[in-house]
Amino acid sequence: MKQIHLVGAPCSGKGLGGKAILDTFPIIKYIGTGAAVSEYLKSNPSDTRLVERVRNRDLIEWDRLWKILRKYYSTAIGGNWFRSSPSLWDCVVRSSDQVHIAQRYHLISRRSLVIHIDASDDTTWANLRLRRQRVTRIDADNDSHQRGLEIFRRTLPGIISALYEHGVPIARIDADIGHEHVKNECARLANQYLRNISISA
Repeated sequence: MKQIHLVGAPCSGKGLGGKAILDTFPIIKYIGTGAAVSEYLKSNPSDTRLVERVRNRDLIEWDRLWKILRKYYSTAIGGNWFRSSPSLWDCVVRSSDQVHIAQRYHLISRRSLVIHIDASDDTTWANLRLRRQRVTRIDADNDSHQRGLEIFRRTLPGIISALYEHGVPIARIDADIGHEHVKNECARLANQYLRNISISA
């Protein structure tokens, strides 16, 4: 199966890069935690524990996240949604444990591509200010963003190590160069991957 995974800090540009990939290749099915969790919380506003986890940028337990993804994308894509190919997975693996679980579920493998959108803290804060002009999110306040950055910086080395352990190719994009660079590089890497051209990090 063809699977592209986006990895990056909060407000690093994953949404920007993902949109560039989907605009260039409409055949790709999008699978992301944001839409699925938001829809779940609309239907379950009393689930205060999950609201707090999202607001605090804490990791959602895999079993619970999988149930939320399964319910949402079984409707949005179809019953066999997790076997969709090609597919774009937005920030589904957020820890080394989740990489190992995703590998066991055949959601990530040495035939996948991980795009690491690497942004400095300053770039993520600038992107957060832009996001606030467009959308309202419960995790868009300064404290939530700072906590998300700290969690990501702490978990990234383990994520990278687990990906290398499973032989998953990783390509890095320097998001500090600018939005157009992120969009162009994501589209270029996706094109190479879908055409089975070797990609170097």
